[in-house]
Amino acid sequence: METLEITTTEMGRQALGSLDIETCDGYDPETKTLHVRYDTGEEESILLGIVGVIAGLSGREPSTLTPLYDIIDAESLVSMLTTARGSDIEVSFTYEGYPITVSSSGEIVVRVTA
Repeated sequence: METLEITTTEMGRQALGSLDIETCDGYDPETKTLHVRYDTGEEESILLGIVGVIAGLSGREPSTLTPLYDIIDAESLVSMLTTARGSDIEVSFTYEGYPITVSSSGEIVVRVTA
């Protein structure tokens, strides 16, 4: 299984559309998780990546999702992950019904529930 190599900036600006999860390089069928990388050098990449992946999985436009700021303290999430360089930090939460884990190493892991 490889990590999906789509820029999170691109995903945040538009939904992934009709994502065929079963054939996606970043999908692990054993754990039913989608693995996506974000750019650790860009703070907004984390949030755009989360929203973009969930929009793509749910088949919705990013603007129709619940604002991420209503679910978590997004500024604190970004701060924790970007200041943890050299440390392995993971933060887990649920967004739009999808369990998500974001790591300071640049990976977003989403458990595919549907």
